[in-house]
Amino acid sequence: MSFRVLTAGLVGSLSIPAVVLGAQGEEIASPNALRQAGLMSYWQAELPLKRGDSVDAVYLLDESLYVATRLGDLHAVDPGVGLLRWAHNVAARGRRVFKPSHLSTVEGRAAVLVAHAEGAYVYARDTGAVLAEIPELWTAGSGAVGDARSFYVGSNDGHIYAVRWYDPIHRKPIRTWKLLGGGPVTSTPVLIDNVLYFASQNGRVYACTADWNKDLQWPPFATEAAIVADLYVDESGVYVASLDRSLYRLDVTTGALLWRHRFPHPLRDAPIVSQRTVYQYCRGTGLYAIDVDTHELLWTQPSATAFVSRRAERTCVLLEDDRIAVLDSTSGKMRSVVPILSRSVVAANPQGLTFYIVTQDGEMACFTTDDMRHLRAEDLLKGLTPPGATTPPEADADSADSAEKVEGAADVDLDDPLRSGSDR
Repeated sequence: MSFRVLTAGLVGSLSIPAVVLGAQGEEIASPNALRQAGLMSYWQAELPLKRGDSVDAVYLLDESLYVATRLGDLHAVDPGVGLLRWAHNVAARGRRVFKPSHLSTVEGRAAVLVAHAEGAYVYARDTGAVLAEIPELWTAGSGAVGDARSFYVGSNDGHIYAVRWYDPIHRKPIRTWKLLGGGPVTSTPVLIDNVLYFASQNGRVYACTADWNKDLQWPPFATEAAIVADLYVDESGVYVASLDRSLYRLDVTTGALLWRHRFPHPLRDAPIVSQRTVYQYCRGTGLYAIDVDTHELLWTQPSATAFVSRRAERTCVLLEDDRIAVLDSTSGKMRSVVPILSRSVVAANPQGLTFYIVTQDGEMACFTTDDMRHLRAEDLLKGLTPPGATTPPEADADSADSAEKVEGAADVDLDDPLRSGSDR
């Protein structure tokens, strides 16, 4: 199923009317090749890029897909149907846009934080409304993570900074504290349960509380070279890829070394964990799959450059010659290969086999298993529902579902700075 979709959203401060266009353009992947791999094209769409712009990176975060461009724009896309929610020029002069993050709140879905070379923005996740515009209060080094009032970001000056993005007293963003990291912090920090994990180019990994006390949770762990890749942290451990050619797994509570795996070359790319397997790309030798618990090397795929997605016995990886390969998750044996358009970027999805590809000229597509039900008209109507509305266009306003949504509206705190279109 292939079609092209644009939807209502913000481009800068302009509103784009919703429109669905007929199929056109080239398929990102061959339907026959997808069918042989047990996959299908779920939707295909096109981003309204500015003239001369191109796609730089794509990220899948929770239920949102974000596409960053070389001219500094960020596009938020509904991954379920391919509809553009909103777009905004983050870096006015096309400076670097770092990986976005979702702020940790009680509701868990209110806002998205995007750092750039000269500051940061906080947006309402569903509408793209600007909740805060933060000026340059640090020397840009990494992406940022945060919660309902503060965020934390690495700096090229060797510190990690805490910034109060929402302050009801001062009514403006303020820098609250900084912590010396011993070297440039270009690895994006991780915030989990009020503990901040970060690494610096002095080769050390830190864990401290994200408050005024900045209490260290365990002594800094030292690797033998600089750390430039992002950390990966979950309940199974802290995963650290270092330029000393090693991937480390640390105990998330104590910082103790659980195991170390050595590689032929320095590691510059972040690890990713899916179904108790950690995937690490090593430039020059390919993608490695390592069992989290036993430290056993499961397989190596020399022609793979990135983990893409996984479900049970099937793992998808990106090959260096513009192909997606479906591998056996245990042995790494190649089951099938799907050629894709050149100059494409892929959003990794460790939670399932569905994945997203965006070409540099803005063609994007969702691929999933062939047992997934096809996209329906009601899915599109739901995606076209303006944030804050109670029903999709042309739907029955008196439906029971709508009544349930309106009934809960009295519980919304209208003064909450993180309130978004989902609070309805």
